[in-house]
Amino acid sequence: MQKKKGQLTTFVLVGFVVVILIVLITILYLSLTTVSINNKLYVNNKLEELKSRIEECITKGLIDCLRAVGAENIKEYMKSINCLDIFGDIPDIKINSNKETINANLIKDHINVDYYADISLVKENVKTHLGKLSYTYNLYNIYGLNNDKGADSTMQLSTFGGIGILVVPQGTIISGSNFSIGIKQKDDVIQLSDTIIIKPYSTFSPFASINIVYDNCIKGKTAIVDKQTSQTLETVCLTLNEDTYASAVITSTSDYFVGSCDKFQCCWNKICEKGIGENCNNCPSDCICSSGQDVIGNEPTENPVGQPGDGNEVDCTGTSRKPECL
Repeated sequence: MQKKKGQLTTFVLVGFVVVILIVLITILYLSLTTVSINNKLYVNNKLEELKSRIEECITKGLIDCLRAVGAENIKEYMKSINCLDIFGDIPDIKINSNKETINANLIKDHINVDYYADISLVKENVKTHLGKLSYTYNLYNIYGLNNDKGADSTMQLSTFGGIGILVVPQGTIISGSNFSIGIKQKDDVIQLSDTIIIKPYSTFSPFASINIVYDNCIKGKTAIVDKQTSQTLETVCLTLNEDTYASAVITSTSDYFVGSCDKFQCCWNKICEKGIGENCNNCPSDCICSSGQDVIGNEPTENPVGQPGDGNEVDCTGTSRKPECL
């Protein structure tokens, strides 16, 4: 009997120890599982933060490129962008290489960007690696105005990155109901900016305005040009949100770009540019003819028609008394 009692006591003690071990192992397992889950959540959250920062870096680089050097230079410009510098304050990130690859391509109406860098995120026993990221940026924004009469309020329709902005004042009558405004790379060296395309054809009554980013805008020297007609629009320089825009009034949709009054006739800037063919016949507001002159350019009289003494008097052949026309 005594022997059986001893065996029973031993069995109970062994069972108790086993139960305790099972409990401890379960607690340890649950603890490790919880830590592992937390680490995975942490790594996944940091990975999304990393992707978000990369996208912000790529987007900013594209906008800076379009404003600084235009769409045709996107591929080379984006190769110079460094996004690795933005990761320094993300804990547990491991940059395995100082090299990154940014490949940007302009394809018709959008930009494709592929990004790759050798980057890992590690949190204790959890590790993940950042693979190739791909982005697509549409250069055209489409707007359904649902309005066949007038603008209920002032509208601002902009391209990707705000490179071009169409402003339709409240009450303006619009002949169409839908717009697409976008960017097309310049196809002529005479252009100072990419082309801002607004389509389909619509008219604005009395007017709308087009603003195109151009940091070197100079009043009287810079003009917005209607690409379809080659006519320049009277242009002013505006500063909006720290950006400089060339701005002009328009009465219809078209293709617009920034040009120089040294290359295009700006018959509104009070400068007679004989070198590009401005004269009293085609730019009467710039080249003021003298009274009694004929088209063959007889000597001007002492009393010019228009604004005497403003220095703009020229004969009808474009011979000017002002240095700009010599």
